[in-house]
Amino acid sequence: MRKIILSGFDPFDKVKINPSMEVVKLLKEDDIEGIKLYPLILPTIYGESAEILVTKMQELKPDVVISLGVATGRKRVTLERFAINIDDARTKDNKKNQRRGTKISTSGPEAYLSLLPLKDILNALHRYKIKADISNFCGTFVCNHLMYSVIHYIVTNNLPIKYGFVHLPKLSRRKEDTEKAMGLEKMVRAVKIIINNL
Repeated sequence: MRKIILSGFDPFDKVKINPSMEVVKLLKEDDIEGIKLYPLILPTIYGESAEILVTKMQELKPDVVISLGVATGRKRVTLERFAINIDDARTKDNKKNQRRGTKISTSGPEAYLSLLPLKDILNALHRYKIKADISNFCGTFVCNHLMYSVIHYIVTNNLPIKYGFVHLPKLSRRKEDTEKAMGLEKMVRAVKIIINNL
């Protein structure tokens, strides 16, 4: 049985309901065949979010780790291809930290590639009529910080762990999708498809 850590973020700034947290909460009790799922809600805080996740990875020794976040300006599920070595955002994290042009790692490379089979996952999502795409920019806020930090940990320690970051779109206030948002039920289905196609 494969062990998978699924992480989401708590609400932050103007995001009062973070769909990444809601999806993780809903999947907590779900029984996905052949998978032991470990849900984890992270604080939207530079440094601390990565430290908590890495500590959980050291404890559980998972086969796969998937991190979820929200990108409110996007209309579809986006699989992040790159994490870049910079923190640079106007938005403050949940400890009121603001970082502008700060390196995440002084010794790490400028960017890391996702450790997930993105094209295979994307094709699976499309087969199930989920609006999805591959993104080449994870932003420069806490989502990117987490993705970069976790891959840096995996690579520098030569660990056989698959890791990737997935941005969910804005959550629809209705149950169904709208032009600019996605329903929670469909987001949950999308994450299940991702897990089943690793």
